[in-house]
Amino acid sequence: MEFKKKAKKPKEHEKLMAEIVRLVREGDRQQASAKLDELLENHPDRLDAHVFALEACRQLDRHEDALFEMAVVLALEPEYFAVHQFLAQGALARGNRALAKVLLDAAWEIRKDDVPKKLRAAALESHYRLLSPEDPPPADADDDA
Repeated sequence: MEFKKKAKKPKEHEKLMAEIVRLVREGDRQQASAKLDELLENHPDRLDAHVFALEACRQLDRHEDALFEMAVVLALEPEYFAVHQFLAQGALARGNRALAKVLLDAAWEIRKDDVPKKLRAAALESHYRLLSPEDPPPADADDDA
Protein backbone atom coordinates (compact mmCIF):
# COMPACT_ATOMS: atom_id res chain seq x y z
CA MET A 1 0.00 0.00 0.00
CA GLU A 2 1.43 3.35 -1.06
CA PHE A 3 0.84 6.52 0.78
CA LYS A 4 0.66 9.65 -1.24
CA LYS A 5 2.00 12.83 0.23
CA LYS A 6 -0.48 15.62 0.37
CA ALA A 7 0.55 18.54 -1.76
CA LYS A 8 1.66 21.40 0.41
CA LYS A 9 -0.76 24.27 0.36
CA PRO A 10 1.01 27.46 -0.71
CA LYS A 11 1.56 29.92 2.08
CA GLU A 12 0.17 33.44 1.89
CA HIS A 13 3.51 35.02 0.95
CA GLU A 14 4.06 32.40 -1.77
CA LYS A 15 0.64 33.19 -3.26
CA LEU A 16 1.46 36.89 -3.26
CA MET A 17 4.82 36.25 -4.95
CA ALA A 18 3.14 34.13 -7.65
CA GLU A 19 0.54 36.85 -8.19
CA ILE A 20 3.24 39.50 -8.53
CA VAL A 21 5.05 37.41 -11.14
CA ARG A 22 1.80 36.98 -13.07
CA LEU A 23 1.04 40.70 -12.94
CA VAL A 24 4.55 41.63 -14.13
CA ARG A 25 4.26 39.16 -17.03
CA GLU A 26 0.87 40.63 -17.96
CA GLY A 27 2.34 44.13 -17.88
CA ASP A 28 0.24 45.39 -14.97
CA ARG A 29 3.15 47.11 -13.25
CA GLN A 30 0.99 49.31 -11.02
CA GLN A 31 -0.93 46.37 -9.53
CA ALA A 32 2.30 44.33 -9.24
CA SER A 33 3.90 47.19 -7.36
CA ALA A 34 0.91 47.43 -4.98
CA LYS A 35 1.04 43.67 -4.32
CA LEU A 36 4.78 43.90 -3.73
CA ASP A 37 4.18 46.57 -1.10
CA GLU A 38 1.56 44.30 0.51
CA LEU A 39 4.00 41.38 0.55
CA LEU A 40 6.66 43.40 2.34
CA GLU A 41 4.24 44.98 4.80
CA ASN A 42 2.79 41.61 5.81
CA HIS A 43 6.06 39.64 5.84
CA PRO A 44 8.88 41.96 6.97
CA ASP A 45 10.93 39.17 8.56
CA ARG A 46 10.95 36.71 5.64
CA LEU A 47 14.28 36.61 3.82
CA ASP A 48 12.70 34.98 0.76
CA ALA A 49 10.16 37.82 0.49
CA HIS A 50 12.94 40.42 0.50
CA VAL A 51 15.06 38.49 -2.02
CA PHE A 52 11.99 38.25 -4.24
CA ALA A 53 11.25 41.96 -3.68
CA LEU A 54 14.79 42.89 -4.67
CA GLU A 55 14.38 41.33 -8.10
CA ALA A 56 10.80 42.55 -8.48
CA CYS A 57 11.83 46.13 -7.66
CA ARG A 58 14.54 45.94 -10.30
CA GLN A 59 12.02 44.71 -12.89
CA LEU A 60 9.53 47.43 -11.87
CA ASP A 61 12.22 50.15 -12.17
CA ARG A 62 11.95 50.89 -8.45
CA HIS A 63 15.71 51.27 -8.13
CA GLU A 64 15.81 53.01 -4.76
CA ASP A 65 13.54 50.31 -3.35
CA ALA A 66 15.80 47.65 -4.88
CA LEU A 67 18.80 49.16 -3.10
CA PHE A 68 16.87 49.20 0.15
CA GLU A 69 15.83 45.56 -0.32
CA MET A 70 19.46 44.66 -0.99
CA ALA A 71 20.38 46.24 2.35
CA VAL A 72 17.55 44.38 4.12
CA VAL A 73 18.65 41.05 2.61
CA LEU A 74 22.20 41.66 3.82
CA ALA A 75 20.94 42.70 7.26
CA LEU A 76 18.89 39.49 7.56
CA GLU A 77 21.57 37.29 6.01
CA PRO A 78 25.00 39.00 5.79
CA GLU A 79 26.45 36.14 3.78
CA TYR A 80 23.80 36.03 1.06
CA PHE A 81 26.07 35.20 -1.86
CA ALA A 82 23.87 36.40 -4.73
CA VAL A 83 23.73 39.98 -3.41
CA HIS A 84 27.52 40.14 -3.05
CA GLN A 85 27.96 38.73 -6.54
CA PHE A 86 25.40 41.20 -7.93
CA LEU A 87 27.29 44.10 -6.35
CA ALA A 88 30.55 42.89 -7.90
CA GLN A 89 28.90 42.66 -11.32
CA GLY A 90 27.48 46.17 -10.87
CA ALA A 91 30.92 47.57 -10.07
CA LEU A 92 32.39 45.85 -13.12
CA ALA A 93 29.57 47.16 -15.34
CA ARG A 94 30.42 50.67 -14.15
CA GLY A 95 34.07 50.16 -15.06
CA ASN A 96 35.33 50.00 -11.48
CA ARG A 97 37.50 46.89 -11.72
CA ALA A 98 39.24 47.47 -8.38
CA LEU A 99 35.94 47.62 -6.48
CA ALA A 100 34.61 44.65 -8.46
CA LYS A 101 37.66 42.65 -7.39
CA VAL A 102 37.17 43.54 -3.71
CA LEU A 103 33.48 42.64 -3.88
CA LEU A 104 34.21 39.42 -5.76
CA ASP A 105 36.75 38.44 -3.09
CA ALA A 106 34.09 38.99 -0.42
CA ALA A 107 31.48 37.04 -2.40
CA TRP A 108 33.87 34.20 -3.01
CA GLU A 109 34.77 33.93 0.68
CA ILE A 110 31.11 33.20 1.36
CA ARG A 111 30.74 30.48 -1.25
CA LYS A 112 34.21 28.94 -1.50
CA ASP A 113 33.54 25.97 0.79
CA ASP A 114 30.47 24.96 -1.24
CA VAL A 115 32.45 24.44 -4.43
CA PRO A 116 34.89 21.57 -5.09
CA LYS A 117 38.47 22.84 -5.02
CA LYS A 118 39.25 22.19 -8.71
CA LEU A 119 36.10 24.03 -9.82
CA ARG A 120 36.85 26.80 -7.34
CA ALA A 121 40.32 27.32 -8.79
CA ALA A 122 38.97 27.40 -12.36
CA ALA A 123 36.14 29.79 -11.48
CA LEU A 124 38.42 32.17 -9.61
CA GLU A 125 40.97 32.15 -12.39
CA SER A 126 38.24 33.03 -14.89
CA HIS A 127 36.86 35.85 -12.73
CA TYR A 128 40.25 37.31 -12.01
CA ARG A 129 41.31 37.17 -15.66
CA LEU A 130 38.21 39.20 -16.45
CA LEU A 131 38.72 41.66 -13.60
CA SER A 132 42.43 42.09 -13.55
CA PRO A 133 44.59 39.99 -15.87
CA GLU A 134 47.80 41.10 -14.14
CA ASP A 135 46.69 39.92 -10.67
CA PRO A 136 46.61 36.20 -9.86
CA PRO A 137 43.76 34.64 -7.86
CA PRO A 138 44.19 34.48 -4.06
CA ALA A 139 46.72 31.90 -2.86
CA ASP A 140 44.10 29.62 -1.29
CA ALA A 141 42.24 29.22 -4.60
CA ASP A 142 44.41 26.35 -5.71
CA ASP A 143 45.06 24.57 -2.41
CA ASP A 144 45.04 20.84 -3.06
CA ALA A 145 43.82 21.44 -6.63
